[in-house]
Amino acid sequence: MADARRGRPPEPEPQWRRFERFLSELSSPDWVFRGHSDTSWKLRPKIGREDLVSKWTASAEVALLAEFKRRARQFETGVDFSDWDWLALAQHFGLPTRMLDWTQNPLVAAYFAVSSRPLNTDAEVVAVLARERDYLDLNDEGARNPRPFDSDTWPSQFDAQGGVAFVRPLIRAPRMISQRGVFSVHLNPTEDWEGFRRRLLGQPRYRIIKPRRFKIPAAFRLHFQNRIGSLGVDASSIMSDLGGICEALTWRYMNPSL
Repeated sequence: MADARRGRPPEPEPQWRRFERFLSELSSPDWVFRGHSDTSWKLRPKIGREDLVSKWTASAEVALLAEFKRRARQFETGVDFSDWDWLALAQHFGLPTRMLDWTQNPLVAAYFAVSSRPLNTDAEVVAVLARERDYLDLNDEGARNPRPFDSDTWPSQFDAQGGVAFVRPLIRAPRMISQRGVFSVHLNPTEDWEGFRRRLLGQPRYRIIKPRRFKIPAAFRLHFQNRIGSLGVDASSIMSDLGGICEALTWRYMNPSL
């Protein structure tokens, strides 16, 4: 505040230290993280977002995944995928789905927040406490084995908490491994998710447990990306391919003073 009153821009390093304190408060391994390059973005799956929602129907979504499976099999042979695995793979490579990407590594989330477009907006890291009860058991071979598009196969507890669950599908792509990815799946993909609904102890009412959020001002994005890179998280470590190496080296070449 003092610097701002004297007409000097705020320094980025105190903001980084605030970010470190933010992470220190989320020490449980149950926390998962997501990076947004614009703080105005909502927690809504891509297939239900404003630019696509007019095209969405449940049947159209199922048909889209079926076509992806048909055309992707030439690249994924010798593996018995479930619909969950196909859905996660499609989401990871950019197909509109009812999933959102999350990571167990907050630095990965922060990297995506500050390195993704648009680059001139305030970014943020979103954190959700997803306990084991918030994950669907995808290994249940019983009659109620949960299926992505059939809410009747989901345990009733997920209806009570807004039709959102986390899943750990088969991790196939190398980037999914390096990014320590998990996914949330949304039975109502056209609705913004505000957080888990939890029942108050001894009461019939629920309250919404909102995600924790940390804003990264646009002016500090380069500093944060440099700090994150110094901790071993950059495009080369996240993407695990030659494209990632080239992206990391290009960024370093374009920002030699950082």
